[in-house]
Amino acid sequence: VVGGSALTTGGTRQPFAAARFDPTGALDATFGIHGIALLDPAVSGLDFAHTLDVAVAPGGAIVLAGSAWDASNDPDLAVARLTSTGAPDA
Repeated sequence: VVGGSALTTGGTRQPFAAARFDPTGALDATFGIHGIALLDPAVSGLDFAHTLDVAVAPGGAIVLAGSAWDASNDPDLAVARLTSTGAPDA
């Protein structure tokens, strides 16, 4: 599992991103959408997010930690959790 960020069409949002690979190095199609999961920071009133660290919890949940900021560039800490299938974990 790797983490980062992805720029959306038009560049208006930069969500948390995670990708999972299978043992051959190919994207794992059972994770997220075609191997990639995106978490929109707008859910928390933010515009941009960047993953700085990734951890896989017991049971396969994925925790992303990093930074996020709004349009006025006010930074904040951001943490998100995905299920083992790449869905947001409520």
